[in-house]
Amino acid sequence: MSDGRTTAALRFLGPLLAAPLLASCQPSEIAVRAAFVGGALAFVAADPGDPNPRLCWREAIVVDDRLRPVWRFTAPRTGRCAGLFPLFYGRAPAGAEAASPAAPIEPGRLYLFIGDATAEASGAFSLERAGARRAVHNLDPASPAAAGLRERWRLKARLGTAG
Repeated sequence: MSDGRTTAALRFLGPLLAAPLLASCQPSEIAVRAAFVGGALAFVAADPGDPNPRLCWREAIVVDDRLRPVWRFTAPRTGRCAGLFPLFYGRAPAGAEAASPAAPIEPGRLYLFIGDATAEASGAFSLERAGARRAVHNLDPASPAAAGLRERWRLKARLGTAG
């Protein structure tokens, strides 16, 4: 191939070849689990081996199994970027504001966490209480209960009725 044709081919193929490499720099989805951190309910990365990415939260919402929002915050796209986790329930991160104040988490209900921080962050959990002891039960995101709740929420959002 002549130099001109090689250059033209690289101009055409270069972006196509580089796109997967660039896309791999950002996670496509961040799995989240609920946990008690210092006695407070918080959301943390499900894979403790994952680094704490310095991304900007744009918004996050927690909804119950009735599709009722129980907490939500939003942040401008220029919000302060910092480590994402832990994210404490009811406390909007720096640069964000609560769009819905936190409602009490009821034991036995299934909850869905969905956040937008460049990549989607999501997880499902329930709170269990035995006397004074509290425990969080995280569901496998692929479980029928978690996947069903996520799909019902997405359908509600597409219909424009999500809170």
